[in-house]
Amino acid sequence: MCLRLVGMRISHNTISLFMTLTLVIGAMVCSCGWDGSDYVEIKNEPVKLTGEWTVLTPPTPIQASRRWQAILLEVRAPIVLDSDTWDLRFPDGTHANPEVELVAIDGTLHQLAMRHFLRSSRYNADMLVCDGPEFVSGQKFREVRIRSNRPVTVTRVVWHCSDPK
Repeated sequence: MCLRLVGMRISHNTISLFMTLTLVIGAMVCSCGWDGSDYVEIKNEPVKLTGEWTVLTPPTPIQASRRWQAILLEVRAPIVLDSDTWDLRFPDGTHANPEVELVAIDGTLHQLAMRHFLRSSRYNADMLVCDGPEFVSGQKFREVRIRSNRPVTVTRVVWHCSDPK
């Protein structure tokens, strides 16, 4: 079976291939963050934070690819984000204050001391957002270091880059 378009014969196989490629490329656009954001899951499982540095090493270095970069720490109940202190609040009212640093390829440490919160529709979770200075586009980081003044478990650690509007 063939379809004629303006003097061209297009086979059923060609149409099927085109539709398959369209679906694959569409899925890539949705999953790769071509919505103006890049996401890299550094750790997609619970991470217990203590007073000692926990070092997370992504399989390949993470890169500053947009104007704004941050590490997102996912928290789940019973721990909540406390907008009065910008910390994590436990059910007993005490707080944990995670610290995040990036280790650049050359070994330079970059503290991500600015914090705010995000309700992520991508992950359907609350995130503590740790960001810091603007990085040079293309700058790469080999490790993420995280610690907390009080033991706390975060359920996911994500590197997020975006171009705010």
